[in-house]
Amino acid sequence: MPSRKRGRTSTKQPLKVHRREQKTFSHKHFWIVFASILIVSTISILSSLNDDSITGRVAIQSFGFEPEGRTILFEASEGGIKQGTITFASETKGGKIFLEVDDSISFEGKAYSKVRVSTQDLEFSNLDLILKLEDSKLNLAGLNRNEVSLYVNGKRFPAVLIELKKGHVTYAVQGIKEAGEYVIGKSIPVEKAAAITTAIEDRPVEKTPAVEVTNDKQALAGKAVENEEPKEPGFVSRMINGIVDFFKPLFVVN
Repeated sequence: MPSRKRGRTSTKQPLKVHRREQKTFSHKHFWIVFASILIVSTISILSSLNDDSITGRVAIQSFGFEPEGRTILFEASEGGIKQGTITFASETKGGKIFLEVDDSISFEGKAYSKVRVSTQDLEFSNLDLILKLEDSKLNLAGLNRNEVSLYVNGKRFPAVLIELKKGHVTYAVQGIKEAGEYVIGKSIPVEKAAAITTAIEDRPVEKTPAVEVTNDKQALAGKAVENEEPKEPGFVSRMINGIVDFFKPLFVVN
């Protein structure tokens, strides 16, 4: 009996060791995979620290060598700016365009979004944009679809509505010549001031009739003279005149 127990015990020991080796290998494999993922994530985070996007600026497009006058289409997704077509004003090597949502931009009116556009080693002579705005956000901003414009450093650029689709409104803006502060919305005070100025300019100017006043004074003076009637002589004057007339023939020399 003891020999059988020893035999059974000896046959089961290799199986237990094999199972332990499998468990040990699976744990090692898990930690190797986990460590690899952790290293890759750490490298990605460290590389992004050197990118301009960590400061809030987003590099929309980087360019290689581009000759003067070339026009390139690029994609964007920042503050409602969906797409852009840029024309280079000079030869470009490694130029970049940055877009940054900046709510601190001063704007008097209703704003859908405020975006600061800047460039690095790049000059452009023209920039056309496609804006894709959410209909719900337009309502929250108190904006009507047909009153949206793009303001670049305070200058108004009309936004032409080109598409309505799935709760989004798409506009086209053309002829932008400079980077800076881009605001999508409607400037209320400027438009009110322009309307008031137009109303004042259209109003006829009333002139004071100075000559007519002078003529009126002369007319009044003439009327006063006309209204003055000769006074009739009194009783004493008539008596003296009668006596003079009575004795006048006696002094007449024939």
